[in-house]
Amino acid sequence: MSKPVTGKTHVGERRERRPNGDVYLYERVTAYNEQARKSYTVSQKLKGKIKSGTQEVITTRPKKRKGEGIVACAVRRHSGPTDILECPANSVRSILLSGYTKKSYIQEFLLNTL
Repeated sequence: MSKPVTGKTHVGERRERRPNGDVYLYERVTAYNEQARKSYTVSQKLKGKIKSGTQEVITTRPKKRKGEGIVACAVRRHSGPTDILECPANSVRSILLSGYTKKSYIQEFLLNTL
């Protein structure tokens, strides 16, 4: 008779050796899937590393969470087609009110843009 399935998780330690000789320690939480009849990894966390030639575990720097650190303050300005057209319209209005004719305004515009 087989063991009854309890649904508990198991915490284990995994060591991974890198080509430079450092060993990284991971804490892995596994559970058993009754339908697939296989165990799967629930979570895996880096606990630290052992540098080559030493025996002590060095903790690695903590991972930054969302919202930590410096918050960038960006200002977003909206400029639509009416804002873009508003500036030339004001200059045209001021030119026409100052005594320019449409023909002289067009000539002035072409001279300035070419």
